[in-house]
Amino acid sequence: MSIDTSTKHIYRKRLSVIWLSIETALVSSTIFGFNAIFEILSKDHIYDSYCIISNETNVTISSNESCDEQQKKYQEAVALGLIFFNLPTVFVGICIDLFGIRSVKLISIIFHVIGWLSLGFAQPGQDHLIFIHTVFTAFSGSCTMVTTYASSAYFSKSRAFISTIFTGAGIISGIWFTIFQILIDNNKISLRQICFIWASFGVLLLISSFLFLDWKFPFLNLSYQFDTKQDEITMRNPESSETTNNEKKWYKRIYKRLGIWKYLTSPLYIMIVLFLSTLFITTDLLAITWYPMNYDLYNHDASLGNIY
Repeated sequence: MSIDTSTKHIYRKRLSVIWLSIETALVSSTIFGFNAIFEILSKDHIYDSYCIISNETNVTISSNESCDEQQKKYQEAVALGLIFFNLPTVFVGICIDLFGIRSVKLISIIFHVIGWLSLGFAQPGQDHLIFIHTVFTAFSGSCTMVTTYASSAYFSKSRAFISTIFTGAGIISGIWFTIFQILIDNNKISLRQICFIWASFGVLLLISSFLFLDWKFPFLNLSYQFDTKQDEITMRNPESSETTNNEKKWYKRIYKRLGIWKYLTSPLYIMIVLFLSTLFITTDLLAITWYPMNYDLYNHDASLGNIY
């Protein structure tokens, strides 16, 4: 008697949902909370040279009240990280189609480890490492999130539900720097120790890459594949077949809405893209402007600004 392939690997798939949700909640969108550690970076004298002023006797002293330029460097690091979190997603999707989810995930692990180690080793004289951290962890987090979303294609009947779980996990990951701030302020742990712990999560990402994700190479493949029933239905339609589309000029495929253009020019697709763009741009802007807004509101008092 043949085994029903839809239920054969059900327990492994369920474990993948739990595992991938946990790692997505740990590492994917941490860049959105980075401004919570601005005060900690200041105490660690990161870009402290921007707070040095000269007194009347030409002796340089450190000013705790005039560090606007220092704060701007932190804000620039966040802004750059958000750029690398959002923009590469298109190319990540293309790479997934070409090489498979696992290949992209393995690349993201390298960026993840380098990014967190960079923040762990950041110190006066090596202040630029916070930029490496924001760029690398943002890109890694974006790859982790996209590959996790893509893995929902392994589920034939519950893709939407699984995608919702992964989305919630990604949103949760933005709180970690706030938790780090509380722990560090209460002398429970240091920022460097936290960075080493988070860098070690690369091991979890590596394990999940081979246990739950697949690639386009002919070795170490999963024993189950994407659900392709919908693709087969689409291929039966001669108007949407690749052969028919390739015979037409590119501009004809656009205005006749053939192939991928059928979806890209769909009013529903355009409306959703515009809606999500408007929705998420506020999140990105808030991550950049929240700290300086409170910093200015409280007359450049960093201690009060960090409360919020």
